Amino acid sequence: MNEVIEGFKLMKQSGRERRANNLASNTKRLQDEGITYLSYNDGYHLVLNINGNRISFWPSSGKWVSNTYIIKRPTIKGSSIDSLLAYIKSLNNV
Repeated sequence: MNEVIEGFKLMKQSGRERRANNLASNTKRLQDEGITYLSYNDGYHLVLNINGNRISFWPSSGKWVSNTYIIKRPTIKGSSIDSLLAYIKSLNNV
């Protein structure tokens, strides 16, 4: 039984390390792309305002949600920094 508990502890620690690495690398990637954002909760929640679109981004998990507040459009969701950057590029081409 101890081995099972130790296995779960290792999985939990591995997840923490992965999310910490994602937080740093995804935030750095936004900075490298020159995208400005507002940071909340010590960088765990970033808000981007791109051409009338408010995009909430959680860099530790890679999840993002776009809510438009100028032009009514449906909410768009994604789950990686690559899909977020592709979405931002499509907004800039409009």
